[in-house]
Amino acid sequence: MSQTCKLAVIQATGEWELLAVNDLKDDCWATPAIADGRLFVRTQTALYCFGEQG
Repeated sequence: MSQTCKLAVIQATGEWELLAVNDLKDDCWATPAIADGRLFVRTQTALYCFGEQG
């Protein structure tokens, strides 16, 4: 997660592979948090939760 809210998705293997870069088009000053299999991202104007629906 960058300060300009670009969230990089990587595959955590021996050699990390960049899978995608998502631009949330906001400012981000908070550290993303992981809980209960979800990723929480707070931007200047919103709170996002990423995870599988089940």
